[in-house]
Amino acid sequence: MFVLLDSNVWLAALSRDGICRRVVESSAASCTPVVTPFICAEVRDKLLTKFQRSEEQANELVSKLVSVSLLR
Repeated sequence: MFVLLDSNVWLAALSRDGICRRVVESSAASCTPVVTPFICAEVRDKLLTKFQRSEEQANELVSKLVSVSLLR
């Protein structure tokens, strides 16, 4: 089974411990998370602008996102 999570869920899961991180962890345990290039770009953009991460940090976090997901 596949699950597509909104970019806001990914951002919350990457930035802090909480319900969104638990949703990602539980979905990854029972399903295959799917991301799109658009979701990856949106997550990267928000990490840079809203969360004030460096480009290196944003790229690393998006790489982690892709590594636990199926890129479509």
